[in-house]
Amino acid sequence: MNYLRSEKTSLLCLSPELVTAIAEEMQVADIKQLRLTCSTIADYLVPLVFRTIKLTVYGNKCQWGVERIEALASGTHPACHASRALIIGPLCPGKPLDRSYLFTFGYKTQTISNHASESNVNEPLEIAIAREKVASHLFNAITSCRGVRAVKWTPNAGDEQIMHQITMNSLKNLPSLRRLHIRFQDFDVPLEIDSLRSLTELIISIKKCSSERLNTILDNVAKAVGQNPALVSIELDVREQESRDQEVVPLQHFKRFLKYYSTANEPMRLRHLKLTSFNLLLDQISISHLRHLTSLNLRNIKCKNGVWEPFIEAGICLTEISVDWASQSFCNYLASYTGLKKLSLMAYNFSTVEDSDTMAILFYEIGLDNHAQSLEDVKIVPMSEGLWCFGSHNYKSIAQLTNLRHLEMNVLSYDVRNNGETQANGTQKITENNAVKHIVDLAVLCMASIETICLDYSPPPRGTGRMCGTGVFRQHRFVLKQLVMQAFIMERRRNDKLNVGIRRDNSE
Repeated sequence: MNYLRSEKTSLLCLSPELVTAIAEEMQVADIKQLRLTCSTIADYLVPLVFRTIKLTVYGNKCQWGVERIEALASGTHPACHASRALIIGPLCPGKPLDRSYLFTFGYKTQTISNHASESNVNEPLEIAIAREKVASHLFNAITSCRGVRAVKWTPNAGDEQIMHQITMNSLKNLPSLRRLHIRFQDFDVPLEIDSLRSLTELIISIKKCSSERLNTILDNVAKAVGQNPALVSIELDVREQESRDQEVVPLQHFKRFLKYYSTANEPMRLRHLKLTSFNLLLDQISISHLRHLTSLNLRNIKCKNGVWEPFIEAGICLTEISVDWASQSFCNYLASYTGLKKLSLMAYNFSTVEDSDTMAILFYEIGLDNHAQSLEDVKIVPMSEGLWCFGSHNYKSIAQLTNLRHLEMNVLSYDVRNNGETQANGTQKITENNAVKHIVDLAVLCMASIETICLDYSPPPRGTGRMCGTGVFRQHRFVLKQLVMQAFIMERRRNDKLNVGIRRDNSE
C-alpha cells in the first residue's frame, strides 16, 4: 500500500512564481507573518510587502517615519528595489496634521512660508533632531527607490518650504516614474513637473489656493502636458474658490492646458480624462487629443451643451462615462454608438420636476437601447423623487440590460410605503407592489451576471413642503426601514447568489 502514501511537500518545493501567486491571495499582515518563517520565502515575497512605500512624518510621535526615511536613504533596504509606488504625506515633525482642506467656508489662505517662519525655540530637542534627519535623508530616501513608477504626493500646510523643495528635486531623479498624483491646497515652491519627461498619467488636485498662485501652478501643469506627449490619462480638479476672505477664482478652460503642446508632435492619445470645475468648450485642437478617449469623468462643467456634439462628429465611442448632468445632446450621443460598459449619471441639473421627468423619459427611451448587451455597471442618482427612480415606467429599459454586474438606483417612496404587510401571526407578507421584489425578480430573470444591487432613497421634490426638518427625516427613515425589511424577507426566499444592498446614512 506504499503507493497510497503521499510524500510531504512544502512551499519551497514550488517555484518562486507559484509561491508569489499564492501569497497574492493573502492579506498583507499574513504575508508579513509568512516571511518570518523562512529566509528563502522572505526573499520571494519582498515585492509584495514593499510594493507600496509611505513616507509621513508629523506630530510628536514621528520616530517611526524618521527611521523609515533613514533606512531607505541607506540604499540597502529591500524596498529600494522592490517598491513600485510611493506615497509622500506630511513631512512636519512636531506639528499636527492640518485637515483644514476639508472645509471651504470661511477659509483664509496661508502660505507655506508663514509656517516655516514660525519660531521653534520651544520645541523639544527630539523634534528638532527629527526635522534635521528628515531634511538630510529625504532626497536619498526617495531617489533610492529607482523602480518607483507611481507617486502620490499630498503636501501639508504644516510642511516647511525646504521639505517641498527636496521632494520636488527628488522626483526629477526617478527614472521609472510614469504616474504622478499631487494633491495640495497651497504651495510656495515652484512646481517643476515640466522637468518630468516620461509621464503617462498625471493627476492634479488643487483646493483653496489664491488666484495668483493658482495661475502659476496651472501654467506649470500646462508645460508638463506639453513635455509629455505620451500621456494617456489626465485628471484635473481645480475647485472654485468661494469664501469670505478670498477672491473668487473662475473656472479654468481645458484648452489652457494645451497651449504649450507643440503642433509638431502628434496629438496625444488620451484614454482617460477627468475634469472637475472646468469650462469645457471643445474646438478642433482640443478634440484631436480626445479621439482615442474611452473613459470620461466630468463634474461641475460649464458649456455642457458643447461637449457631446463634437464627440458625435469625431466618432468618439466611450466605454466609461461619469457625469453630473443629463441633456438631450447626451441622450443623442448615447444613441449614436454601441459598446458603453460603465455609466454613472447624477441628474442634478434640473430646476423643476417637469424638466427632470421629461429628460428621464427621453433617457430611458433612447439612451440605453444601443448598450443593452454591453453595460456592466449602471449608477443613476436623481436629485429628488421622479421618473429617474426605478419603477414600472422604466422596468423594460432596465430589464434589457442582461449583462449587468452592478446596479445602483433610487426608488420611489410610494412604491414601498405600503409594502410588507404584517399578518395576524406577526409575520411579514410580500405584496405585489414591492420595489425590492420587482427589482430582485428582474435581476434573477434577466440578469444572469448580476452581483450587487444598491437601492437608495430620494428626497421629495422641491416645493412639496418636506425638503427639510423633521418630516423629511422621518420619511427617509421610514422608507429605508421598509427597504431593509423587504430585502430581509427576499433574502430568506432567494438563494445567496444575489447580494442586495440598502444604502444607509446618519439620518437613520
